[in-house]
Amino acid sequence: MDNEPNLTRTQEIGKRLAKEREECELTLTRAALQAGVTPMVIKNFEAGKIAPSLPQLELLALLYRTPVGALIAPDENALQNPRIDEKKIPAFIGLRNRIIATTLQQARLDRKLSLKDVAVSAGVS
Repeated sequence: MDNEPNLTRTQEIGKRLAKEREECELTLTRAALQAGVTPMVIKNFEAGKIAPSLPQLELLALLYRTPVGALIAPDENALQNPRIDEKKIPAFIGLRNRIIATTLQQARLDRKLSLKDVAVSAGVS
């Protein structure tokens, strides 16, 4: 899989996501339900059409009982992660989003950058 020429990073991760989901014997529908997205989103992740966000990738790793690192850069010796309770998924994603937002905000403040500076640099409004 990793030796296939011309695969984008998103496609490589997508192939690993599909492999891990299948090894857990989860259907697209079931994986989507557990991840709080539509089956089409999971299908697009696996096809490499769209990249999952970091919180989504972490959640899928938990659902598939595999380390995030195994999805990004597979390591045969990586330890398995426990499954997350379906009822805790929204709280998990919310917490991860807040952690990421706080980390980004702190990095911006440490560098004495305004929101406008960051937006211009990132090419967004």
